[in-house]
Amino acid sequence: RLYQMEVKIPVKCGELLLADIENTGVNVIFSCDCVKYRTVIMSVKLVAHRGESEAAPENTLEAFTLAWARGARCIEGDFHLTRDGEVVCMHDDNAKRTCGVDRPLAELTLAEIRSFDAGKGRLEFTRVPTLGEVLRTMPEDGEIFIELKSVGPILDRLKAVFAAGPWRPEQLTFIAFDETTISSVKKLFPAHNAYWLLCNWIG
Repeated sequence: RLYQMEVKIPVKCGELLLADIENTGVNVIFSCDCVKYRTVIMSVKLVAHRGESEAAPENTLEAFTLAWARGARCIEGDFHLTRDGEVVCMHDDNAKRTCGVDRPLAELTLAEIRSFDAGKGRLEFTRVPTLGEVLRTMPEDGEIFIELKSVGPILDRLKAVFAAGPWRPEQLTFIAFDETTISSVKKLFPAHNAYWLLCNWIG
């Protein structure tokens, strides 16, 4: 579901960014000191980032299930490959911040990661989920942005995960900061949207 939102975009380098947004429905341009702003009307999609992560531990089934229950129609999760080839949902490449265990995910098996508490006491024992488990929480009209944190071998594992479920290409969108990863996933899944992330701020 898309919402119309008025957005004020700062531009510090001439008209460079302004030219890029001409087709979004420009209302007005004005200046403040040396920084120009343009107010635009844009279609935006509301996404539950790492699930309902204010009320439940981020990137857990509890967070995603709560997001759906509260009316979200799109979620985002971060995914890494374990040592034994499973795709798990966690933002960092180390389990320390969310689980209190200072170990890199790439060096751990799924069974080892399953023994960690991803809630660090916020809820009763909270398990780190797999990609398949996250997808199975999704309603028929739901969507997910799958941020690929690992590179290389994770792509082959995605094929096996997707083959096990009824999900449609328009429900599964890939995002990644690594250019090679996002290019490769688009070639592997040409029917899916795939976006290369460059930064998370403007200005």
